[in-house]
Amino acid sequence: MERFAGRYQLLRSLGQGGMGSVWLALDLSNGAECVVKRLDPGVLHVAPDSLRREFELLARVRHPSVVGVQELGFAPDGAPYLTMEYVPGVPADHAGREWDTEALCFVAAHVAQGLEALHAAGVVHGDLKPSNLLLLPPRAGESLPAGVRLVDFGLASLLGRDLEGHRGTPGFAAPEVVRGESPSVASDLYGLGAMLYALGARRVASEAPGSMSALRRQQSASPPAAALEEAGLAGPLVQLVLRLMAPAAAERPADAREVRRELERIHPAARRTLSERLLAETLVGRERELARLERLLRPGAGGPRLVLVNGEPGVGKTALLTELAVRATLEGRAVVRIACTSADEPGAAGAALLSRLAAEAVADSDGSELSREALALLELRDPAALVTGMPLLARAASAWATALAGRSRAPLLLLDDCERMDTLSRSIARAVVLDRGGAGMRWVWAGRTGAAAGQEEDRILVRAGQASELAIGALDRAGAVRLAAARLHLSPPEELTEYLWGRSGGHPGLLVESLRAAAERGALREGDAGLEVDGAALESLPMPAGFEQSLLDRLAALPARARETAEVLAALDRPAQPAELHVLVPGADEPAIGSLLSSGVAARDGQGALGLRPPELSRRLLESLDEPRREALHRLVLSNIKLLPSERFRHLAGAGDTGAALAAAAEALESHADERVAVRAARLAEAAAPAAAAHWNETAGRLLHER
Repeated sequence: MERFAGRYQLLRSLGQGGMGSVWLALDLSNGAECVVKRLDPGVLHVAPDSLRREFELLARVRHPSVVGVQELGFAPDGAPYLTMEYVPGVPADHAGREWDTEALCFVAAHVAQGLEALHAAGVVHGDLKPSNLLLLPPRAGESLPAGVRLVDFGLASLLGRDLEGHRGTPGFAAPEVVRGESPSVASDLYGLGAMLYALGARRVASEAPGSMSALRRQQSASPPAAALEEAGLAGPLVQLVLRLMAPAAAERPADAREVRRELERIHPAARRTLSERLLAETLVGRERELARLERLLRPGAGGPRLVLVNGEPGVGKTALLTELAVRATLEGRAVVRIACTSADEPGAAGAALLSRLAAEAVADSDGSELSREALALLELRDPAALVTGMPLLARAASAWATALAGRSRAPLLLLDDCERMDTLSRSIARAVVLDRGGAGMRWVWAGRTGAAAGQEEDRILVRAGQASELAIGALDRAGAVRLAAARLHLSPPEELTEYLWGRSGGHPGLLVESLRAAAERGALREGDAGLEVDGAALESLPMPAGFEQSLLDRLAALPARARETAEVLAALDRPAQPAELHVLVPGADEPAIGSLLSSGVAARDGQGALGLRPPELSRRLLESLDEPRREALHRLVLSNIKLLPSERFRHLAGAGDTGAALAAAAEALESHADERVAVRAARLAEAAAPAAAAHWNETAGRLLHER
């Protein structure tokens, strides 16, 4: 197996195209599988910016029907590569299934929804065909795919900006594109029709799509209906496919929404609720915050190299970091992003951060003694060694950052959910921030407002002039309207705007929750003419108590198996790998997990682990349960999962076993002097083991003093 870019183990080829190759790869920095797309050496001089362009366009859209892009990177020789989510599906033209009316309407509706999101973001796919549509395997007992993903955006373009024609695949490219006109919404709809024709008829519309006679037929008329009728497809679906493939763009449906609405009338399999269609994510109304961050984080800018971003859960900190990472990547900077989890082994987040920085700098091929010693130290993952080696790690990180800056790739390091970062990782990050080296290095630490862990120490950095702060608050009214329009892909009626503003006050998460509640309760519906609002039903909706409470209410309305899965995740208090989840909740099947994901209360991380989002939801959910249920959940985790001593301490305390919990706390402190564990143990002893309280208070005080 080939190791690529110092960070990826290429596992197997997923395909070879005219410009490059696609591989299933293992990201050695976090153990996650991903897809790596790289250009062949021979085409680098022909299309050097093609992957950059693909990254820029895909980063604009995050939608369940569109493959997710992760990073744009550069190999040691300077060649760009792209990483994307791995979708364990098969191309539609190799699915080996019967394409009847039900299956075609189901898949076509998913594609149409994806196109709605793409076109709303100003992106045209440009190469719709069966091989660029991945189908996820059906769930147990079902025949339809579990989902679809549009892939291969190598020919994608921006509406109104990219004017090049003669793009796409013969037989699937629209007639006007073949003539040299620019790709458009209409040309994507033609591609959708050609895709459906090829699947339903089991052949492309033209037997010889590259021949002159086939091109003349394509320019003059829609393809014959006979092949679709012989396949047994419903008459209305046949007529829709032929409309999509009309030679004149004006004769096709107006947009992807019209196509989806027609599919819903043809067959129930195409129907999706309005609340499900609100899942497209985009950052709206944060132009001022982004501009300030970009100004503060510019490599040559003076002032502190660290910006502390604070805000309430659901206000959009993660989305802000995502957009910031995209912009910095497009500028050519090296971007390292880490999300913190409370159950990390002490120092794990800090070690992962520096390992990623080393990989970006190709430090594993650096023969300097400093790099060799630092990399060996990081590989140990030993908390005591990390503590003593912190000065060495800070110097090495500065050297790696300087090397990247010398190649015009000044690094940007982004830490999310910092309120959950362990103290050793925070110390490592702080040591690197305060090191005098590291030309061009800039940092962002994003965390929840009011979180106790580490915030006092962060304030010291601000007072000392080593960091600046940026508070993320609610959107203004105009931003709130734009956010609603971005989620709906339609302008919200004034009555809906008033309702959303009154319920959310501009809080982005609460606004989206209010929007979903209106859709789920029938107060907001989609008609042929647009959005329809039932004013009386809108006013009767209960006033949300807050963003997190609205998520708890959503959880309570889910099926029993999904709620049980969420409760186990809350007790675990960190993302669970699939194998762990299967052991803890044997019934946590795809429908249960799918309910959590589609409801917006859970997400998968870069390693495929499932966790509640925002992380604070775990604590709130656990507090809402009665004591016997909480204790049972902690005992379930203790009995089935291999845990760190600090984790065992927390779960034993939660299960009510004070003696064993304090013993686990002592074991945790033997491996790493974490004052947080000592403080929690002191509180537990005061409440349940008074005889041990003095010892634990003395221990906590000593560790805090040493820190």
